[in-house]
Amino acid sequence: GGHNGLKSIIQHLGSQDFPRVRVGIGGKPEGWDLADYVLGQLKGNDAETMQTAYHTAADAVEVMISEGGDIAMNRFNRKPEKPKKEKKPKKTAENEAVQAETAAAGTKADEGKTVETAAAGMKADEGKTVETAAAETKADEAKGNG
Repeated sequence: GGHNGLKSIIQHLGSQDFPRVRVGIGGKPEGWDLADYVLGQLKGNDAETMQTAYHTAADAVEVMISEGGDIAMNRFNRKPEKPKKEKKPKKTAENEAVQAETAAAGTKADEGKTVETAAAGMKADEGKTVETAAAETKADEAKGNG
């Protein structure tokens, strides 16, 4: 925060006590001269990013003037929030088995069968007769095990 332009302002005012708005550009890339990096021509996304930063800084100055420095700092000195990722259910053997069974039932249902028939068919695929599987499916549904 102490480049030559700022030093000149401090010298002319005779004080360091004045409000400032800083627009950061991040650290200089390895191998770059600091002056070349700070004063260099911006390109592509960097130019767009800085254009947005300039507008944000101008908005911050307006708030500093109209509402005060503390309010401006609280409003503008925040990093943008990252979108929250949707939590995935924990992987357990039971969850994976249920998901696989549901997917299989959905596939059989997609083949033109009702979900009940598909579920009975799945049980029948496990080596049971369709009648036994259908009876077990209905019993499971009655127990709430769907």
